[in-house]
Amino acid sequence: MNIRGELSSAMGERSEEANRNVAAQCLDDPSLLKDIVAGLSETDEKLTADCAEVMTMVGEERPEFVAPHAEKLVQLLSHSYKRARWETIHALSHVAALRPDVVTPQLSRIEQIIQTDDSKIARRYAIELLAAYARTGVKAAQESYPLLVAACDVLDGDLANVALNGLTVVAVLLPEKGDELATLAERFLNHSKGVVRKAAQILQNSVLPVKE
Repeated sequence: MNIRGELSSAMGERSEEANRNVAAQCLDDPSLLKDIVAGLSETDEKLTADCAEVMTMVGEERPEFVAPHAEKLVQLLSHSYKRARWETIHALSHVAALRPDVVTPQLSRIEQIIQTDDSKIARRYAIELLAAYARTGVKAAQESYPLLVAACDVLDGDLANVALNGLTVVAVLLPEKGDELATLAERFLNHSKGVVRKAAQILQNSVLPVKE
């Protein structure tokens, strides 16, 4: 069965509804993902992006269905079509906990996306991917720490809340970084964006000693 024919771009639709319907079918019958994975190599960039979006939707609910295909996904991290790129990164963020082995070799590429990608959405998902990877253990947290700290200043701090949330995870695994993280959090307590101020406060509270 070629389920790719039911994707949004194949149906001539602009909404994600068709892709969501395909994802629902894949959740019911994971064998259908084989056709979606094959579509990641499509020359039609919109169809490739649709396939990556389906992987994201499936991975959000059942990451174990997508995890075996992580190697295929990382091949699209440098895709020229930004939507295909950001959906790929988003899908990988859902399976990073299951496939840190696939993420580790891509850390320099993930850092590059965070710092220089022309898509703000791709940058945001790359930070989320890094945070998900950091959860997998002390070594991953150590590798992610400097990248997440640097991510706080991306786009003049516009995505700092995402990075600070990731660092709150890192703080649990790297308690020795508590003082550094408290100082970093303080920098963002008066940020113009409420979500950044909130994330900074949560990070600060997680590393400061509890008052008696």
